[in-house]
Amino acid sequence: MILERVRQLPQERQDAIAAEMEFLLDHDPGAGLLTPEQEAELVRRLAEPDKQYLSHQDVHAYFAAKYGQ
Repeated sequence: MILERVRQLPQERQDAIAAEMEFLLDHDPGAGLLTPEQEAELVRRLAEPDKQYLSHQDVHAYFAAKYGQ
């Protein structure tokens, strides 16, 4: 997931990415990048930064290894 990759970057790089995203959101009158549901999910996940989430690929690999494909 992209957020996990960003969280692994140095803080100054995270700040630069956040500033760029904020600029894009503030200066794109066309449409938001996220649906309200996606934005709510993002807010929920960012509220728990230490919680680990599995990607679809990780879940698939786990079950493939456990039960076969």
